[in-house]
Amino acid sequence: SGYEDALEEVMGEEKPLILYFHSESCEWCKKLDSEYLTSYEVDQFLSNIPKVEISSSEEAPEKALYDKYGVSGLPSFFVLIPSMDSKPAKSISPFKKGNHMTPDEFISAIKRRIHTTITIKDIPCSRISSMKRPSNTMK
Repeated sequence: SGYEDALEEVMGEEKPLILYFHSESCEWCKKLDSEYLTSYEVDQFLSNIPKVEISSSEEAPEKALYDKYGVSGLPSFFVLIPSMDSKPAKSISPFKKGNHMTPDEFISAIKRRIHTTITIKDIPCSRISSMKRPSNTMK
């Protein structure tokens, strides 16, 4: 399938993979397509990143991917680096909280997700376990 092929393409490298869960009847999916994914800026930025579009379906392979990534609403747009993480923290949406991002802001959100994943991976495990939370100084 497209998912396995894309996974194989990036596995073993620190390359991102886009998973886009959508439905033909989803109005927000149509909006994501028309306002973001087909915009020149976003299209150019994503041109070298493997993308997998996963349509809503009750078919076993698609349903398994929805379950694996915890998809609870559409559209769901994940950026992950399979060689470094098994499950992305959350979907990126340009429509959150009624404040729509511009295409450039959407690209920045994708870049932040890629950078955050790589940065977290580079912190040694011993350092993560020794990190302390700041104490609450407010009373």
